[in-house]
Amino acid sequence: MEDGSRRRGHEIFARRIEAGIEGWEEHEHADAVSEPPEVEKRFREKVAGRSVSATVWADAWLPAFAQAAEGVLVTFDKALGGRGARCLLAKRG
Repeated sequence: MEDGSRRRGHEIFARRIEAGIEGWEEHEHADAVSEPPEVEKRFREKVAGRSVSATVWADAWLPAFAQAAEGVLVTFDKALGGRGARCLLAKRG
């Protein structure tokens, strides 16, 4: 069982996320999109044979979604850049 302070921390975090989502939904330059039909297939291709972890899945999901939506994922994350995103950091070497 969680102690009271930890439970309160989770409740505060959940309220902050909810407030952020509500603010995002009202922003004139943001829009929600439906999941593209091909995203599941592309995601599975990217995680096939890899270890199961939140990082691997997140790094596979974002480029899979962008590719399925025929979009471009731009990042400053070099690791994500190696997984199908366009990385804006210069490569050294």
